[in-house]
Amino acid sequence: VTKFAFSMKFGSTYEAVVETEKDGTEQSIPGRPTLNKVLGLFELTMIGVSGSIGAGVFVLSGVAASRYAGPAVTLSYFLAGLCSTLFCVSYAEMASMIQASGGAYSYASAAFGRFLGWLVGWSLVAEYTFTVAAVSSCWSSAVVDLVSMTGNSFPPLVSTAPISFSDKSELTTTGSIFNLPAVLLISACAGVVILGTRATSCVTTTILLIKLLTLLLFVAFGAAHTRADNWSPFIPEIGR
Repeated sequence: VTKFAFSMKFGSTYEAVVETEKDGTEQSIPGRPTLNKVLGLFELTMIGVSGSIGAGVFVLSGVAASRYAGPAVTLSYFLAGLCSTLFCVSYAEMASMIQASGGAYSYASAAFGRFLGWLVGWSLVAEYTFTVAAVSSCWSSAVVDLVSMTGNSFPPLVSTAPISFSDKSELTTTGSIFNLPAVLLISACAGVVILGTRATSCVTTTILLIKLLTLLLFVAFGAAHTRADNWSPFIPEIGR
């Protein structure tokens, strides 16, 4: 019923984007690649949870707690989780109405036309580009620090990004040519994606299990060192 109402509201735009067989699979249209359904409920759940538990929980939690929110960082995570839940519900509803590959691009194209879909598609490309750059740089700095603990080091010319932000949020040059650890990480991830959807799903699930185990171990060992006086004030005054 929802799908019928959606098609009645948006008409030919919807039909142009959503061309499906009765079983929900996309038609084999000349000139358009087709995708096989190889992901089940478990794989999709793992991919979704892995996307929610990203690098930020490891990189930014301490910064947010020490510089800004204090103990109230727990409320920050609660609000972020609430927003993520609303976001996921919206995506799930759109996916049930528009059974076509393309994600947000297909949804925007079906609802608002090809031009809006084009804008959404390229906005996502820009978002993923900046996200990959930021996450790989953070991962690279952690790897460089870990290697330095062993008494070894990366050459300065390939250990950091050529341009970085200073403490005053100003762009500064680092003297490096390129970030070798970040390039290796991106290349490895690209190689996994090239192997196919199944391989990507397996690697994503493995990484998610490692992240969950790391968080559980952190909570388990950190709980023994909890100090009640650190929770006061719960919401610190900003600027002091």
